[in-house]
Amino acid sequence: MDSLQPKIGERGTYRYRRHKSSKQVENTKGKPPKGRNVGKLMQVLNVPVEVFLEIASHLQPLDLLHLARASLELRETLMSRKMRSVWIAARKNLDPPMPDCPEGMSEPAYASLVFEAQCIACGAGRASWKYSYAARVRFCGACWKANVRSGSKLAKEAGIKDDMSVLFNLLPAAHDYRVWGWQEGKLNQSGRNKFYEPEFLSVVERYKKIQSEGETKALQEFVAQRNAETRARLDFDSTLRDWQTAHSAAKDAQDGEVATERAAAIKQRLGELGYKSEDFPRWNSEWHTEFRKMLHQPRPLTTKIWNTICPKLIKIVEAERSRQQEEAFKAKWRSRLTALETYYGVYRRKDRASHPEKRTLPHFEVARKLPCMTSLLTAVENSMEDLTEEQFTAIEAALLQESEEKYCIPAKHFLAELVRNSAVQAGNAQPATSSKAKASKKAKAAVTKRKGKGKGKKRVVDEDSDSDVDSDVDSEYERSVDRKAEEVDGHADTVLLDTQTSLFVCRASGFCHSGCTNVTCNELLEHWQDCHGFPPWEGQGIIQVSSSEDMPRLVAALRLPPDATLSDIEELLRASSAAPQCSICNRFTRPDRTVSNLLRHISYCHPSRQPHSASADSKPGPFIDLGVVSSAKAASSSKG
Repeated sequence: MDSLQPKIGERGTYRYRRHKSSKQVENTKGKPPKGRNVGKLMQVLNVPVEVFLEIASHLQPLDLLHLARASLELRETLMSRKMRSVWIAARKNLDPPMPDCPEGMSEPAYASLVFEAQCIACGAGRASWKYSYAARVRFCGACWKANVRSGSKLAKEAGIKDDMSVLFNLLPAAHDYRVWGWQEGKLNQSGRNKFYEPEFLSVVERYKKIQSEGETKALQEFVAQRNAETRARLDFDSTLRDWQTAHSAAKDAQDGEVATERAAAIKQRLGELGYKSEDFPRWNSEWHTEFRKMLHQPRPLTTKIWNTICPKLIKIVEAERSRQQEEAFKAKWRSRLTALETYYGVYRRKDRASHPEKRTLPHFEVARKLPCMTSLLTAVENSMEDLTEEQFTAIEAALLQESEEKYCIPAKHFLAELVRNSAVQAGNAQPATSSKAKASKKAKAAVTKRKGKGKGKKRVVDEDSDSDVDSDVDSEYERSVDRKAEEVDGHADTVLLDTQTSLFVCRASGFCHSGCTNVTCNELLEHWQDCHGFPPWEGQGIIQVSSSEDMPRLVAALRLPPDATLSDIEELLRASSAAPQCSICNRFTRPDRTVSNLLRHISYCHPSRQPHSASADSKPGPFIDLGVVSSAKAASSSKG
């Protein structure tokens, strides 16, 4: 067997190539090794032989293999036949004990075949599934395909036509799986079975040699000997695979016990820090997988491991505690919360044309944290008491006021900061594409840093008190939007956001909204009202864009003065409900009455048209009819 040389398979496009580092590696061949621990392992050879044997007898076969490869001296010692008793003791240390080494194999080769996942042909360390204990080989996928082939093909290539049924039983088939139903004493292998090619060719050569000599008795003895060896090796394969299954089950059980003890120790330490089992992430939590992975590992908890994972565990538990408090609040007030959401949805959709301020109201998940909404939600002690429409009507005025102060003003200031940062970056001649994300983060930081005074200390939440839970949620929300009035110039932000270049694109939450491109501030807040349950300054998907080329053409197409503002265009859009019409296209493909839709039409449908001017040589651009009696007159009157 040792003289059989397997072939290295061709992996082609599936070959795993080792990454070549550009760093120069120093050639240390012939130089003495350096390091603080160099040579310390060799001191184990200075102990008496009896002590060394006692130490080695408590190891396992894989440990002995690693120890033998530590140095040439250890290799010569452990690979000696005198150390066979040590390898036998190592096999018996396993649970359950490993079967005895088969004839024709050494103890180290036996341990390497069973415990190491290295291909015997190419040396790749990914030979975990393609192995046969009967054929005593272990390959990677490519080398298995190159060396293990069907018996019919091997016999045909060897030029064998007769005695095939005899030849296929002279050596065991190389199965990479457990052969179920194998009965001892019966050999019925055929050309459909696969064999290890070098061994097959070697056996066939010996069979032909004895057959050519004409000694019938010698041939019969050879066949009988080979059949007996085939049966023994097939039985060994079956026995070893059964042991492997039992050993894996025992190891899994042992690892499970260690993981359970580790999880109990971690939970005990978290309990000493003030956390309860109810605070741990549940199966439906987004942190459950990460939390469970740190808890259930087959290694004992040590001080070093605890110091490493403790900050991560505390962060996860704190986040889960906040989430559970929010869910508990929602669950208890579910019926009133559902009614509040219904009334709020009806309110913001009713009379939107005559009440433009309803278009910029926040999403319900943001609006319900406003003080007036929270007070209405928890105005009664009984959470099952119905919330009436009259009660919601009573807070409509406060709702508009608080939405303006705690949502609209901060949102517009955040968008205005985006515009200002873009202008500064453009003045510094920095590439706009590389500074969009930075502008968003800088603007977000500029807004969130302006906190109001009187920020209270963190309180211990009483789980039985609904007002405490709600108060924490509200205080967290108020801290994120509260800021001094003198730090935000609302008039300056409004004027800046009304310029023609104050257009935005929304890519929040990782999604590119096709209908939210080149939108005004009001259109962006209207989109935010429907699509995002968090304030705009908490997202990082808003980008300020400048449509300097298409916006003047749109203003000319609407027959507005060149210095018209975005509010002038939005006023014309709100003046009528008819679908816009183009003098060239006659009708829009999308009838949305938004600045974004008008810009899209000008950009994609009339890209070659020039802006309208008094020059006789220039071609007139399209005229967009918004269904208003006199657009120019309405615009001029608004300017006057």
